[in-house]
Amino acid sequence: MEKQEIYTLIEERKYSESLKHIEKILAENQFDLEALAMRAKVYYRQQEFVNAIDEYNQLMNLDPTNLDHIADRGLCYHMLGEHDQALEDFDTVIKRESDNPYWYSCRAFIKDYIKDHEGSLADYERALELDPDDAIALNNKGLVEEKMGYAARAQQSFARADRVEGIDLEKEIGHLNIPIESDEQEDNDLNTTTPTPQTKNALRNYLQTLRSLVTSSQERQNFLDFLLGRRKVR
Repeated sequence: MEKQEIYTLIEERKYSESLKHIEKILAENQFDLEALAMRAKVYYRQQEFVNAIDEYNQLMNLDPTNLDHIADRGLCYHMLGEHDQALEDFDTVIKRESDNPYWYSCRAFIKDYIKDHEGSLADYERALELDPDDAIALNNKGLVEEKMGYAARAQQSFARADRVEGIDLEKEIGHLNIPIESDEQEDNDLNTTTPTPQTKNALRNYLQTLRSLVTSSQERQNFLDFLLGRRKVR
């Protein structure tokens, strides 16, 4: 089986099948870096983080210049709750590649998780200096700003994220008709009315909480489409 086909199996979550093919490759060449990386990825997907870390340690010994292995190990440490070691790995990759915004965003996420909000905010700001159009970093920066009590700054970050993603939240909310109960109709019969400013604010706050649940621009747009009635439940 070609390696690209194994990647497809992994994306389809057919982990047992993908591991069988990976093991065949490694039986012929135990130092095949791509196969080792695929196996580490499968371990991570299966939440076998200790096994994944062992795999990344081997990869780092064989290929010490590949920063992805260090970063991926850092994510495994984070998932195990070993946040200090996770931060050490991201400190390492940032020292070696200080112009990669993704590293800063990863470290910011971990710092936010351990409630180092100031450190997290600084990392998101650095990531956005390097890539001003990273909507996910803008979104997450807004979430951190909210936690720090910077409500106005958070709203600016969310608005920038919306603009980058092409989402006009005000326009979308304006199109909503909100069902309300009517005393003059039967219990299960609903009227609709244009939402009041208070209702709009509540909806806006609700929609913004989705930012912490959706991790990609496309997923967020899809969820917004569903929420606003443009997609049916499958």
